Amino acid sequence: MPEQEAKQSIPAKRSYSVEIILMLFILALLIGSVVYFYIQQRTIGGKAIATPEEASWEVEKLIANFPMLKYFADGSKACIIVPGDGQPFYSFSVRKFNGNMVVQKSPNLLCDGEQQEDFILKYISFAALQDHAKDPSCKKMVNGGRGDAFWYWPSKLWPKGETPLCNAEFQEKYCVGIYYCIDPKNVPLDMLSCCSEENMQQELVNIARKAAGEGLRHNVRVRKVEILQ
Repeated sequence: MPEQEAKQSIPAKRSYSVEIILMLFILALLIGSVVYFYIQQRTIGGKAIATPEEASWEVEKLIANFPMLKYFADGSKACIIVPGDGQPFYSFSVRKFNGNMVVQKSPNLLCDGEQQEDFILKYISFAALQDHAKDPSCKKMVNGGRGDAFWYWPSKLWPKGETPLCNAEFQEKYCVGIYYCIDPKNVPLDMLSCCSEENMQQELVNIARKAAGEGLRHNVRVRKVEILQ
């Protein structure tokens, strides 16, 4: 009788062992899939998210490599938001003081806030920031801001909607830089009417013409705004 019971228990043990092996195999597949997805996110087309140091480096590279910014006036302000590694986002305040652009990491998502920042740019991924920093062309900036590489979030000079607020402050800080990349007359719907020569003081007009000439020499000026049309 004991011998018969032992024979009956052998299939049960084998079945139990097979179930454990199958469960371990399925678990390994799940873990492998998660790891593969994580690696893909961080390697294909660049990393989707970044460490604080990586994000800061790319933001500084973007600012340093974009000639248009040298024509922005002192007091220019922007907030750049990048998907982070370890926290949802890293934010960087970009300020111009005494002719120099200064980048600092901000503890606040919107830096100084929607009512204080002239512009707030939220990149869709770290890879998008890397690509933009590698080629900070006028075309990407002029036709950007609609989710291709980044979004314009509501801010003081880009309120909710699809167009910037072209007022006296915008004119003083940014119109000259605009001329480096595009003739404001080629922007549809008179979005940048405050930047027309007729509406600017002669001092600004002279600097704007200089910026336009540099943009032409470097062959970087954009003839039309594609995304806003």
